[in-house]
Amino acid sequence: MPRYYFDLNTGIVPDEEGLDLRDLDAAQDEAARSLGGMARDARPSVVAVLSKWRSRSGTTAAPL
Repeated sequence: MPRYYFDLNTGIVPDEEGLDLRDLDAAQDEAARSLGGMARDARPSVVAVLSKWRSRSGTTAAPL
């Protein structure tokens, strides 16, 4: 099972643990749930930061 890392693409908040998820669809679902919760609790200025979220599996990064 691949491990996915959910980094905020600001260079200051890397995900060092990651999550074992079955595939990219599961990773996108997890990102949507997490971002939804963060956006709900965030100030408007934080939402701009969340829009830069990227995922990576191993060492390859790609936007979700």
